[in-house]
Parts: sequence; C-alpha cells; structure tokens
Amino acid sequence: MKFIADPSGVDVLEEVEVFALGPTEVIVVGRLEFIYHEASDEYLEKFEGKLKKGVWYGTNIAVIFTLYRPAGSMEVDKIILDNTFEEIPSNKE
Repeated sequence: MKFIADPSGVDVLEEVEVFALGPTEVIVVGRLEFIYHEASDEYLEKFEGKLKKGVWYGTNIAVIFTLYRPAGSMEVDKIILDNTFEEIPSNKE
C-alpha cells in the first residue's frame, strides 16, 4: 500500500498559534494505491466486482488527523475514500 500526498493538498484547520495551546486538526488529501494479495472472496464481493486479487488500484483519499503536544503525537480521526477504484497498469509496479 502507498499513500501519496501532494503538499498543496494539506489543509490546517486551525492557526499554528493554537497548536501550542491545544490539539490541531489537519486534513491531508492524497491518493491511496493498494493491492489485495490475500483477501477473501466474501470480502471482495462487497465491492461488487470492482476489485480483484493481485491487481494494483488507486483511489482518492482524505485523512483527518488531530495533532497533540508533544510534537509527534497524533491520532487519525477519520479516513474518507471516494470509493472509485482505478486499475493501475502492471508495468507501474
């Protein structure tokens, strides 16, 4: 799995000065590239034929983090996928 984010897709929801006093929320918008090597058929059926084992896919993703002091402490609050999956050509690997 690869998470690819362009720095222009980072949105700080609060001013930097507030981070010194409390948590700061950050949204990172990027692209998730993944492959299922060992997913069960029952799991893949949930995607109505959109996903297959052994194939790389890409989808857009937004991850909402809350950053806390001390620096480096963070929690992932929510992950949002757009649920459209684009097959990535095998020569990209």
